[in-house]
Amino acid sequence: MKFYEFASQSTSFRFSRGWQRGSHLKLRDTAGAIWDMSNATPNTFTDGPINVIYLKTALPIIFVMGMNGLLSVADVLFLGIYVGPDALAAVTLMFPIYMLIVALSTLVANGMSSILARSLGANDIDEARATFAGAHGLAIGLGFVLVVLFVLFGRPVTLLAAGGSETLAEMGLIYLSITVFSSPFLFVLSVNSDALRNEGRVGFMAAMSLLVSTANIVFNYVLIAVLDMGVAGSAYGTAAAQALAFSIIFAFRFFGETPLRPSTLLSHSLRANWGQILALGAPQSLNFIGLALGSAAIIAAL
Repeated sequence: MKFYEFASQSTSFRFSRGWQRGSHLKLRDTAGAIWDMSNATPNTFTDGPINVIYLKTALPIIFVMGMNGLLSVADVLFLGIYVGPDALAAVTLMFPIYMLIVALSTLVANGMSSILARSLGANDIDEARATFAGAHGLAIGLGFVLVVLFVLFGRPVTLLAAGGSETLAEMGLIYLSITVFSSPFLFVLSVNSDALRNEGRVGFMAAMSLLVSTANIVFNYVLIAVLDMGVAGSAYGTAAAQALAFSIIFAFRFFGETPLRPSTLLSHSLRANWGQILALGAPQSLNFIGLALGSAAIIAAL
């Protein structure tokens, strides 16, 4: 056999073996993808009549918003009855700043929600996990930035909001300091709550929101009325209720059927998709910023 004939046959043989190996790998990957899809936890947003999906999504959210309103009423009653009008006035004067904290929380959670919903709907689990990890990194980062800003400017801002009243400013500073220092925790909880909704677990999300509202009312009563902790009791009650809900969600992330486990934060970058999250979360966040500015203008006018 001449050399060029041997080389030609050898090349053809290697090409044939390479093609077979590549085909085998593609078939294996395809089979693995089909297996993952068939064994994935079903998402209620991708299966079922659209009217039923709307109702199953909207009704729990309406219920949650109603419970949040009830919590606000209960908090006002506890402060007004057991602490006094100054405490109620101090917390009310801090409302615009609190809305800015909510705006930051919404910025991250809503921005992540848009990307995460599309990734889960397309069964792109790796992209969903990357977005989930990036949202946690952004939430924690914004939380710590907020803490630093509060340490630097918290006292003069509360004094300005209180119209120069030292008494109101001091109580407002106590309330805000607890709220701000627990804000990284609040932001992470918001991310996980929205992730539950995108995973099709709206009932679980609503149950956790109900738990937060109910536990918050109970904690506030104990801390304000029984332990006489004043405005600090209101802030600590909120933080404790959020910690309770987060512990349950965290346990679910560890032991439940979910593709978004805590190990995702170690296997993916905490800076993933920050630009998209901020861009998509900005519109809803601006609504809360507008509410904060509007309430600040009303308070200043009064």
